[in-house]
Amino acid sequence: CGGLTWALIVANVVSLIQDANAKNAEAMQTMDVVNNMIKSHNLNKELSSQCRDYFTKLGDLNQASEARKIIEKMSPMLQNVVTRAVYEDWIEDVWWLQGVTNGFLVHLVLRMENTLYIPREDIP
Repeated sequence: CGGLTWALIVANVVSLIQDANAKNAEAMQTMDVVNNMIKSHNLNKELSSQCRDYFTKLGDLNQASEARKIIEKMSPMLQNVVTRAVYEDWIEDVWWLQGVTNGFLVHLVLRMENTLYIPREDIP
């Protein structure tokens, strides 16, 4: 029984590593396409930088979306603890979130929709 448990643990770790590698490869492929577009259309330095920054941040945004999907599957107690840990940085940046309950924070995080804009872009 102990050997089977270890086999399952190792299989899950391998699966997580493969998934992370696939996501990393996808992000690198996207950046390759962006760089090819920049080069083929001879975009200026400022616009090139904006494009690269956007897709780098988009990768971060996608990771946040993945984290929310995982948190949604957790038990309520684990959701409370993990949500506070994962979103600690922006909780500290938003003054009115500092005093909210864990339950409210989980509710808020699970209903958030991530959208990325460039600086000075009009937000609809």
